[in-house]
Parts: sequence; C-alpha cells; structure tokens
Amino acid sequence: MAKTTYTKQKTDNILTAYATGKTLVESCKAHGVKVMTFYEWLEKDHDSLKERYRLVKESHAESISAELYKIVHSAPTPEELEYPHLLKLRETRMNHLKWELEKRHPKQYGNHVTVTQNHMIDLAPAIQHLNDRQAQREAMKLIKSHHKSIEQAPEHTKTIEHKD
Repeated sequence: MAKTTYTKQKTDNILTAYATGKTLVESCKAHGVKVMTFYEWLEKDHDSLKERYRLVKESHAESISAELYKIVHSAPTPEELEYPHLLKLRETRMNHLKWELEKRHPKQYGNHVTVTQNHMIDLAPAIQHLNDRQAQREAMKLIKSHHKSIEQAPEHTKTIEHKD
C-alpha cells in the first residue's frame, strides 16, 4: 500500500473530526490515513500541525466533556428503565469518558492537585531560640550537679594540727 501524501486539507479534515469527539484513530481512518502517518506528519510539523493539533485537543476535550454532561443530565430512556443492563452500559460509558478526560487531558480534568510554594521561611530566629533553650538547659544541669556536690560534701571536717 502506498504511503499517503500529506495535504493540509487531509489534516484539517482529520483535526475537524477529532475536535468533535472522535478518537484520532477513527478520524484518521475516516479520511484514509494511518495513525502512524499522521504522527509522522505531526513530527515534521507540516503547516504548523503541532500547534493546530494542540488547539484541537482542547476542542476534543470539550466535546467529550459535553457528551459526558449530556449523558449525566439526560433522563433514562424507556428502554433503559425496562432493561436495567442498559443503565449499566450508560454508567460504563460515563466512566470511560471520565477516564479519557482524566488521562488524556490531566491538566484540565485530572484529579491531581499540585501545590507550589514560592516564599521563603526564615528559620534562623526559631533555630536560635532552640539553641538558647538548649544552652539554658545545659547550664541548669551544671548548676544542679554543682549544688548536689555541695550538699553531699561532709558537714564537719576535722582539722589535724601538726606541731613542729
């Protein structure tokens, strides 16, 4: 099979289909292009394809989000009420769309939060205070041990005088 030739029209058609919520595989297949060929074009950045693809990915996420919203907020159909397994299929579809949003668009729809701290905390005064307290404790230990040694000294000492 011959390799598909790049044209801006083909990539525009693929990107338009992708923006509506179809997968990239579906979009490429509908326009007769292999996904790997599309990725090669993306790597070569024909006609600013990388930037166009980045923008379309945002539209793709919005389309998926809108589809998820529609499923969540629509009332169950009579068929779903009659056949409960269809409600389970609806739930599976919602879970799939949520997963796709979280994994393919984590910055916007991911469930992780990143907190960055950009200010400095000066710990020098706190460390100095701790060092001062430690020095006071050590000084108190020395004083207590000195008092104990004075208290334990014999009360009466006998003086012996030598006569020469």
